Amino acid sequence: MSKLIDGFNETVEELKADLYEGLVAADLWHRKDAQSLNGYNS
Repeated sequence: MSKLIDGFNETVEELKADLYEGLVAADLWHRKDAQSLNGYNS
């Protein structure tokens, strides 16, 4: 499970690096149960 969470953290960090100040908020959701798995300014 730790690798999965690390992957989500990496994805959010890449978005922040690519979009700089353009990233206001982001969430990674599980489609089956609509649970937020990770986010930035959620």
